Amino acid sequence: MFGPIIDTYTRAQAFADGVLVDIDSRPVSPTETGKELREDAGINLPIAMTPALLDAIKLRPDEIAAGKNLGDRLWDAFEMYKYIARGWAERGRSCTVVEFPIETRRAPYEEVEAKAVASFDEHARPVLTLMLARED
Repeated sequence: MFGPIIDTYTRAQAFADGVLVDIDSRPVSPTETGKELREDAGINLPIAMTPALLDAIKLRPDEIAAGKNLGDRLWDAFEMYKYIARGWAERGRSCTVVEFPIETRRAPYEEVEAKAVASFDEHARPVLTLMLARED
């Protein structure tokens, strides 16, 4: 029907190339990895993030001095994702892309539009990728 596969680019290759950041294996606080944080937040899918979104949400020096960590920012993002996705589900709609606001590192408080894309990895396992809304 479609012919032979010409080329593939796996999620593992994207991690190795730096196109995606594996949030699950990353320490996000002094005591927790991204995987532990997302499981605590009730998200069952492994999460990756684009470097552009990760850069946008990095903590400012004043936030680090106040004791905040990446886990705090990610928790907020996970909660916003769940809130929007739950609203779609409650209306009987399924979706593979969810857009939501996320706090950035810029002062004063500023948000960017992010999106979560549910898809499958090269082993046909469901995964979630977070990125800026303007990214593909």
